[in-house]
Amino acid sequence: MYRLKQIPEDFVVEEIFTPITQKSGTYAIFELEKFDLSMLKAINMIKEILKCNKIGYAGIKDKCAMTKQYISIFTQKFSLLKDHDYSFLKLKYIGQSDKPISIGDHQGNKFRIVVRNIGDEKITKIEKFKNYFGEQRFSKNNVEVGLDILRGNFKDACKKILFYHTTDEHFNEKFEEKRFSEISVDSVTEQKMLNLLTERNTDFVAALKLIDMKILQLYISAVQSYMFNRILENVNKDVKIPLVGFSSEFEDSEFEDVVFTQMNELNLSIRNFIVRQIPDLTREGDLREAYSIAKNVKISSLKNDELNPDKKKVEMSFELDKGAYATVFISQLFGKQTGFY
Repeated sequence: MYRLKQIPEDFVVEEIFTPITQKSGTYAIFELEKFDLSMLKAINMIKEILKCNKIGYAGIKDKCAMTKQYISIFTQKFSLLKDHDYSFLKLKYIGQSDKPISIGDHQGNKFRIVVRNIGDEKITKIEKFKNYFGEQRFSKNNVEVGLDILRGNFKDACKKILFYHTTDEHFNEKFEEKRFSEISVDSVTEQKMLNLLTERNTDFVAALKLIDMKILQLYISAVQSYMFNRILENVNKDVKIPLVGFSSEFEDSEFEDVVFTQMNELNLSIRNFIVRQIPDLTREGDLREAYSIAKNVKISSLKNDELNPDKKKVEMSFELDKGAYATVFISQLFGKQTGFY
């Protein structure tokens, strides 16, 4: 089976985006380079190091990779307006802006990728591919946490999030007995959640609100993405497929039937996408193209793989529109036609 991201240098991502900067403005614009670091950890590191809270970015980049993108930082500290170089990330100061960088501001991404451990797999050069959400969207338990939030099970959502950040063998017991002060976690945000729960042991909504809202919104997006991928598996034409929300309308009755069947299976209703306790998580609904197009696709001939004896590797580069996944495109180059991993 072919292998991606065997080493971070195999997966290089550069954002296609040129932010407009000026000499003055409320927001400092930086070029962020990170190496083998998740977006969440990178943002948390920057917050801790630079003592800032409001950080904007156009898209979330892969963890096991070398990535380059732009971020905005709300700051009045002139001492921060310089380059910063740390072990796993670099910040290059670009200029100032009157507005922050927001999700979706970029046009897309450029990729340079080495695919390794190739045996008998066949590569078929394509450009048009099914626009599934990639495995990064779902992480380990994003869908489950998102479902808990939508159903109003905030306690279970907190439990799953905290469990992901602990190696405590007695976590479940301590959590259910509300012995939050005895639980150890590996993240600053999750520690703040535990500190709050120690003082207010049933305020799980307040604990969730301590998580960066962009990250918290990903849990809801994961549910929408999961439903989208299930619909797309049976679609073979250029159409727009609903990302379900509280105001979703269905011009295609086939989509409507599939969506409501899914929601019954997931114990959801359209109204669940209104999250009154955390209004920023409410989802109105949207549409997403069933297919995407890769541009400037270049694929090398097979070469010996120096990291995997008796296997081959291939080098490739291409550009994708924002929202499309390189891992999905590559899986379809190798003939995989499913949105589930």
